[in-house]
Amino acid sequence: MTVILSVLRIIGLVLLILLGIILFLLLLILFMPIVYRIRGEKQEEIKAEAKVRWLFGLLRVSFVYPDPGQLQVKVLCFTVYDSTPKEPDGAGGDKSEKEAVSPIGADESTEKTGPVVNTGNSDDNISTEDNESTEENRKAQEHAEAWREVEARLRGEKPESKFDKIRYTIRSTCDKIKDTWENISYYKEVLTDNETRQLLDHALLRVGKILKSIRPRKMEGNLLFGTGSPDTTGYVLGVYGMLSPFVGNMFLLTPDFEDKVLKGRVYIAGHIMLVKILWQGILLVLDKKLWHFISKVKKEKKHGK
Repeated sequence: MTVILSVLRIIGLVLLILLGIILFLLLLILFMPIVYRIRGEKQEEIKAEAKVRWLFGLLRVSFVYPDPGQLQVKVLCFTVYDSTPKEPDGAGGDKSEKEAVSPIGADESTEKTGPVVNTGNSDDNISTEDNESTEENRKAQEHAEAWREVEARLRGEKPESKFDKIRYTIRSTCDKIKDTWENISYYKEVLTDNETRQLLDHALLRVGKILKSIRPRKMEGNLLFGTGSPDTTGYVLGVYGMLSPFVGNMFLLTPDFEDKVLKGRVYIAGHIMLVKILWQGILLVLDKKLWHFISKVKKEKKHGK
């Protein structure tokens, strides 16, 4: 019994250690912020650089522009993905060798096969075969239609006329339009319901909090802009004036009322915490109005089916 208890104690300690490691990694993933940095500049051409770091820099993502751009993903010291195009080695030599060999191969093939003789009857033969196959398919279709008509008469059914087919098509089309209109009316009633409006307000609240949690913490910019027209430039400057209480002194906007120009630099930095996004999603999922809305939609689908 002493040996068994010792083994069970060791197994329990190992399981407890593994559980602690898993819990630590889960908390690290949820509470460790994803840090991002974005830089942009526009002088003669656009230049941009974006960097993302997570888990103390164990995961790094970088993107550099201009064209064609470069995207790199690294884990520790290993490159997981690199979009930089690589030219194959020795491509020029292989191409020159192929070009040098191809004429000889062409001459040898010509000597072996001999000259090509055009009889002039190939097109006629192909057209004759196509006509014969078309005639055979037409006869097979007529034969199948005749058999279907015979079987219908043996069962006591009357063959459908063209008028009956047209009437059936019109009736089926009207039924589909009626079902579609009923579905639209049902969904309109569901969407305009008071409970659905409350659900929409709740969803917008959660989405707003998610956007607030991932918004940039630091923004700096210095832009020189001009639309080429004084009035439209004034309109843009007026919009900037209305947004200035929210933006503050982070962006310096200089208008040019004569020329059409856009130059400057922008710097944006912030972080994203997965635990905040997960928490807002859980609060939305736990809302009973969401499940009532899903049950109404499923009920209508089953009814329509």
